[in-house]
Amino acid sequence: MTKPDMNSCETALARLWAFIDGELEPASETEVQAHLEVCRRCYPHFEFQHAYFRALRRLADRPVPPGLPTAFLERLRSSE
Repeated sequence: MTKPDMNSCETALARLWAFIDGELEPASETEVQAHLEVCRRCYPHFEFQHAYFRALRRLADRPVPPGLPTAFLERLRSSE
């Protein structure tokens, strides 16, 4: 098992969301998958982002509570 170099880590992490979404070309998907299989640095990023994606999917059909969008925007504006 070879240790991936930092350039391949940067490439894999940059492609991670597209990989999770199934939006990569087959060759790129294979590269990212192979990288994740050997890289202890990048695999936790994949696990977290994949779990986050699954949680968002579960919540996607739930209605947004009244006032939440306004409160969220106000919170963003106050942090500027």
